[in-house]
Amino acid sequence: MRFQDHFSSPSGIYLLSHSVGPMTRAGLSANQAFLKSWTEYGGDAWPEWLNFIDRFRLQLSLLLNCNKSYICPQPSVSMAFTQWLSAACKSKPKKNKRVVMHQDAFPSMGFVVQGLAATYNLQLVLVKGPLNDTDVWQKELEHPYTFCCLLTHVHSMTGELCDVSRLSELCQELGIMSVVDIAQSVGIIDIDLDNWCVDAVVGSSVKWLSGGPGAGFLITDVTDQVNLFPDHIGWFSHQNPFEFDILHFDAAPDALRFWGGTPDVLPFAIAGASISIINAIGVNNLATKNKTFQAMFLNQLSNSKIDVNAIGGTICLPIKDEKTQACEQFLKDNRVRFDIRDAKLRLSFGAVCSTKDVLLVADLVTPYCK
Repeated sequence: MRFQDHFSSPSGIYLLSHSVGPMTRAGLSANQAFLKSWTEYGGDAWPEWLNFIDRFRLQLSLLLNCNKSYICPQPSVSMAFTQWLSAACKSKPKKNKRVVMHQDAFPSMGFVVQGLAATYNLQLVLVKGPLNDTDVWQKELEHPYTFCCLLTHVHSMTGELCDVSRLSELCQELGIMSVVDIAQSVGIIDIDLDNWCVDAVVGSSVKWLSGGPGAGFLITDVTDQVNLFPDHIGWFSHQNPFEFDILHFDAAPDALRFWGGTPDVLPFAIAGASISIINAIGVNNLATKNKTFQAMFLNQLSNSKIDVNAIGGTICLPIKDEKTQACEQFLKDNRVRFDIRDAKLRLSFGAVCSTKDVLLVADLVTPYCK
């Protein structure tokens, strides 16, 4: 079976996996199964619904090579970061806490720090300069009040790939906690969490995993951090959610203590099924296809300086300022699905793309590229 046969994508040339991945047929079936269980069992559907959650955790653990117990479902990347950061702040009291991230990190991550700033004396510090310049990072990380560092594996606005291994090792050497945002890389870059020395990982299923919105996740090992308790806890943070004793809270012994109140099940039913397809195809196979198509596309452009080995799954191509609107309209007229941010055309060659698509889009955008 061809990769694209697993997906049900919109008409035209679909290049938007950096935004929302095309739905998998397995995800569509999971959606129907969820509705069927609700229709047939009503309030007695919880055991089956929780099986959907368990499948999501299992498939994600297989994808990332980590223990399933480290994974906690979250509604979004920013909520996952909020949950972990609030718990980390309480577990390691410090008068002033600098949270360091690159200036090109996704804005939500900075908003999380600002939202918790007054409560935990946090200060958002943005690293300026080349993404993988260790000297630039070290200057900020060595500050005595630096508390933790957020690393973005792949930056959404530039497509740049962060050297997580090297920078996380630097954080470890300096005794600084580290978190990695893999929202733009999971599903298109092979990630083995055993290779990273980080305290937590946050991400989403909506992009390259084709899991849809609402199925985010937090990955952290609480085995040696039993005092980690987020600000938001609920009955599904409990070791026994169905105990129903308001005077007794016993935190889940694993990452599920970060879960919170009544969980949203449907997004994780869809995402779990979709991740199973990504696992079946193999991230390495998807990455190879993506890099082959990226190289093919860039070879058609006469003046591109983009290095495919320095980016994730998305090409962020500068467009001539005066031609942005014309380029946008021309691609739409030719049924290409893409987006433009900050005068950069973002193109993601995913599982549903063909060689013909790549060559056609290269031909279409050539007159508009810088």
